[in-house]
Amino acid sequence: MILHDELNSDSHNKKKFDTPTNPIIKNKFIKKEKYYDNNRSIIIDLFYGNTALLSKCKKAHKINAIFSVFNILELSIYRDKEKKEIKLEDLIKSNFSDKDEGDLGICPTCNKLQEVPIKTQNKIIHTPDILIIYINKVIDNYYYNNKIIFPFELDLSKELNYKKNEKFELKGFINHIGSEYSGHYSAICKNFHDDNWYECNDEIVEFIEELSNESENVMILFYERIGLD
Repeated sequence: MILHDELNSDSHNKKKFDTPTNPIIKNKFIKKEKYYDNNRSIIIDLFYGNTALLSKCKKAHKINAIFSVFNILELSIYRDKEKKEIKLEDLIKSNFSDKDEGDLGICPTCNKLQEVPIKTQNKIIHTPDILIIYINKVIDNYYYNNKIIFPFELDLSKELNYKKNEKFELKGFINHIGSEYSGHYSAICKNFHDDNWYECNDEIVEFIEELSNESENVMILFYERIGLD
């Protein structure tokens, strides 16, 4: 945000998004577009996307939608924590699928306490050109060390049901070794000059001859939209 604040300028063209086809999401998106009227920079252009949280209880006659912007897409392993190995694509699906929020709660549509399940769905509406994914492995103050299998090419076309290009290429990731309170970080990065992978571990940089796409330690992944250049 510091870089954005320094680069924010009215002279920079506002980022353009496709208008959602869902009428409920469309109305919320039009109101949220004001955010981009006041925030214009190359940081917004490259790193910002949008999600919508839809919710409805069985007594409600219409769906409520909360529209949000993001620069880091957070994925929780909450629904997959018992699996030894988790595919990143499956993790995305489990975080953006229908959920029943218990049998008693305040329905945001009715604004009343309802004794029926409140069904919610978090949807990705727009993806950024540089997609940063944070995998949250901390649940109830416990750090789960599940192995994450992540693709070199991530295709979100089916997840977003778009015809446009939603394919991303892995450019780097950050590993974390430790617990929820402390640990050590290292970065695996692809050098765009020679297309080779390197591990950056403090002051030590080492060439990686063959990169593995599965790790118990991966925490943050960086993907770039294919064809961005």
